[in-house]
Amino acid sequence: MKILIVDDNSLSRKLIRNELAKIQDVEILEAATAMEGIQKARSEIPDLITMDLLLPDVDGIEATSRIRKHLDLANIPIVIITSKTDETLSKRAFEVGAVEYFIKPFSPGSLRQYIENYFMVEKDWRNLNNLVAERKPALRTT
Repeated sequence: MKILIVDDNSLSRKLIRNELAKIQDVEILEAATAMEGIQKARSEIPDLITMDLLLPDVDGIEATSRIRKHLDLANIPIVIITSKTDETLSKRAFEVGAVEYFIKPFSPGSLRQYIENYFMVEKDWRNLNNLVAERKPALRTT
């Protein structure tokens, strides 16, 4: 699994990287600006992106919106990680396609646990859809 961390603060990237490194079989990519993050997302196609809101070039909401406009990136889950507690910002983040909104500092393990749970549920959903697709022809003849 590939996870892209987009954050201009090297200490924040390090803390997030150290937490996510505990996930089995994870490859961690990093970007210090929104534009670098968008470029890495396009070239690497990560399985998940963590996105800071306060970035030096383009804010995280705009970056999330731009990522969503690329067909090959549109379904990648984006988790916002920010120090901003403003409800208007969190609402806007969800409107442009974020799947979660973490406020720094967050409790150790919560981000990792969220991501592991997210992919466990996604895997179960995929398995269920595959099972339905396999049994659909049999259901039509009954």
